[in-house]
Amino acid sequence: MRRARAAPLVLAVALAHAAWGGGLCAAEGKGITLTVDKPEIRITSGFHGDFLRAAGTAPADCGVILRLTSARGGETLDVKGKRGLFWLTVGKVRFEGAPRVYMLRSTRPVEALLQPQEQAREDLGIFGLRSALRVQSHGDSDLLISEFLRLKRDRGLYGWTGGGVARGPEGKYEAEFSWPAHAPSGTYTLTAFAVKGGGVTSSASSTILVRKVGLEAWISRLGERHGVLYGVLAVLIALAAGVAAGAVFGGSFRKEKKAGPGRESA
Repeated sequence: MRRARAAPLVLAVALAHAAWGGGLCAAEGKGITLTVDKPEIRITSGFHGDFLRAAGTAPADCGVILRLTSARGGETLDVKGKRGLFWLTVGKVRFEGAPRVYMLRSTRPVEALLQPQEQAREDLGIFGLRSALRVQSHGDSDLLISEFLRLKRDRGLYGWTGGGVARGPEGKYEAEFSWPAHAPSGTYTLTAFAVKGGGVTSSASSTILVRKVGLEAWISRLGERHGVLYGVLAVLIALAAGVAAGAVFGGSFRKEKKAGPGRESA
């Protein structure tokens, strides 16, 4: 008799849990999978950016969000001010909790999939970005953070609106990221989220290593280990480039000057 009474109670709890939206987002209990076509991106002297493609499967009744980002860290930027006729550096501002790169792809705009509080909790979307950013400055923090995000977005390093995930049959999805040429080397994480009922129900992650190779790697190591030598070499290269440019344009100018009178007398 006790078992007979317990069964309806267990069923009621399970139904209430499903109606609330908890657990996995499909009746079969399947989560989300993720594969990346390039686990490593190599930066060479002729590097002008790359493309990163992600694919996987997710329950058909779920939305999908992909987040490509690095660990959060600190970054210091110069503050410019006008002094007379010139714009000069008048100070510095330090931002903490800022990722090097932050890009989202999703089946729908992120704000249509997650409420602001969920974005902040899961580090997804504009509210996720802003929730962890801190400013070490006596100025207007909200204004400085807004300008920082705008700068990163304009440089192609940040994107938080989403879109760009295509769904296919049997729960398949795919998306593409345009990797910016000036993104720093390091370890990045691509995470796929299955979303339903305004919340994240499952996730899967993959790591991408971005590193310099060849001449770029040698120059980078030289700058890190032998700063003085790197500075001297940079000055010599700049001087050599200036001399070469002067020789080319100076020679062209002299040729035009000599040819000028001949054309006039003709």
